[in-house]
Amino acid sequence: MRLARWVLATLPLAGAVSFILASCSGSPAPASGAVDAGERDDARASTGGPGGETTDSGADADGGIDPLANDMFKGKWKALPGAPSFCDLRRSEEPEKLASKWLPCPSGRQGCRKLDTSWTKYPPANGPGWLVDISKGPEPTRLIGGKPYFLIRRFWHSEVFLTMNLPIGHMYVLEPLDGAPVVAIATGPVALINNSARYCKFEVGYGDYGIAYQADLRAPTKPATQDNGLDESLLGWAPWASLGEFTTRTINVTDFGLGSKVGYFLDPVLGERSIWFSTRAPRSVGIFELGPQSPRLLQDKLYSESPTPVPGGALVYDVAAVAINFAKDDGSFARVVTPASPQVLSAKALDRSNGNALVWVESDRDIEFTNSTLWTAPFATTEGALARRKVAKLHDSLARGGGGGVANRGVFLSLSGRNEATIVRLEDGVGWKVTGEPGERFTAPVWVDDDEAILQIAPDPDGKFEEDTYGIVRIARSTLGPPTVPPGL
Repeated sequence: MRLARWVLATLPLAGAVSFILASCSGSPAPASGAVDAGERDDARASTGGPGGETTDSGADADGGIDPLANDMFKGKWKALPGAPSFCDLRRSEEPEKLASKWLPCPSGRQGCRKLDTSWTKYPPANGPGWLVDISKGPEPTRLIGGKPYFLIRRFWHSEVFLTMNLPIGHMYVLEPLDGAPVVAIATGPVALINNSARYCKFEVGYGDYGIAYQADLRAPTKPATQDNGLDESLLGWAPWASLGEFTTRTINVTDFGLGSKVGYFLDPVLGERSIWFSTRAPRSVGIFELGPQSPRLLQDKLYSESPTPVPGGALVYDVAAVAINFAKDDGSFARVVTPASPQVLSAKALDRSNGNALVWVESDRDIEFTNSTLWTAPFATTEGALARRKVAKLHDSLARGGGGGVANRGVFLSLSGRNEATIVRLEDGVGWKVTGEPGERFTAPVWVDDDEAILQIAPDPDGKFEEDTYGIVRIARSTLGPPTVPPGL
């Protein structure tokens, strides 16, 4: 389920996305032209420094296209260092060929563009479905050096796997909102072994330091269940200055204090010095400090999740206290935001364009979030230093409490109806309504700036808000007119 990114102890967060079914070449021999990573099933056997780490720019180029993956692997690709051959993890040497394309909205609406998803030809039989996702993690889009980047996940389907709703291809592309992609990481076809699908799970994250990936090292011959060998993972990371050269390290979930055969990682993001994860068994936040390559959990295995990197560490959601903490790379933490009782924290965002200003929502909660109030404060790392200011009442017919909202350029964008979103100006609390295209609905905010509001979309009617989406729409703010929504305080 894809709910609010920062919510209550009894509810999963949007950042807590379930396992991604990434594909893997498995038992079948690599198709003609596919990358064959060779005899690298034991990632620790890679050359390099102590602890199994390596620094490598990859193996030989692909030189062709895997026919099972259609035209997924455009251009030249290299095997990612340290990955076992059965996972078939690849890095594009020509990511610019994979740029997202934006087309005018079919309605002819002025100032409206939609993502071109013609790169997939096999949508599931029950609807467009599992084609694209940009809302993964605590920040679907974020500023890097003052420029907005987003990490888009693309899925390719095959008729063979439609009944299982599994992709034959899975790709992450990191690109600016308008411009050439800088990194693309992908896997090839899902393997069928004894008429059962097998896969390797991998995830990609980015942030201040650069980009990173995390891949489970379970062989596809092992049963595809959660408790059967997710213990070993491969971490790879590269700085912005050399995104093609990854340092890798094989880690075990027990290195972090997670439970063997039940512990796992979710949604890696990069701070200035560390890779941060949400973890399970226990539900906490994992930190992998890049310099010393030191793994740890938050002190006392704090019941928490959804780290958002900030200068000096990360802001994390304290599940037990329903609050926001500031955590350092060494695992220590301090409280920053505690909602005024009896209200609870229902959403959180950062305005990185304004010195990492904090933006959050406090709501009443029964079954749903109601009476939601938007707050903001300059960046702080302790509650004593927090100068909170009430901004506006959120008009939210969905009772989502601003969940998944994004902040930038002094405004906050959140969903307020099935096909409606609201932009609130943090300075004075006034707002603008944003409506979607006919026959569609919004599923998650993606980005907002002075020029556009960007949101994920899905068909409407049918389905739920938590279902996988099939597109992205960009709506020019110049078409919205003057603000019409009062603060309501």
